[in-house]
Amino acid sequence: IISNIVFTLAKEYEKQYSLPYEKHSSGERHYNFNEWWVNYQYQTEFNPTHSHTGIYSWVIWMKIPTEFEDQSKLPIAANSNAKNKISNFTFTYIDTLGVVVDYAMKMNKDKEGMMAFFPASLKHSVYPFFNSDEPRISVAGNIAMYTSPSK
Repeated sequence: IISNIVFTLAKEYEKQYSLPYEKHSSGERHYNFNEWWVNYQYQTEFNPTHSHTGIYSWVIWMKIPTEFEDQSKLPIAANSNAKNKISNFTFTYIDTLGVVVDYAMKMNKDKEGMMAFFPASLKHSVYPFFNSDEPRISVAGNIAMYTSPSK
């Protein structure tokens, strides 16, 4: 069940990196799905830089109809600054020197079935792909957290 996977990842994330939010109350933490959805993205469609609600977000790529290496050779990307972004899922963050960094996950068929799990406030975007009439399909969602009162 997907909830077992993502809730386990939430607990492991907190062990490795601490809480991605300020703890406002004492008590036992509980997770629940805030919302989840299926994305059908077709060629030329994109999702601009955004973040989500909740504590954590996740995405599983179910179908990827293109290969990043082929997409980066297309005329629209080959001679532009889009060469390393076209068709990719990208995280955007500020590094320790204050520099804005993009980390692109290259979308290839080998990413089908892969999950990305990240703090919901982490900015990310989905760049368009071209030359395929097949959709890119992903399942994604957000996790909320609540605390039960201390006894």
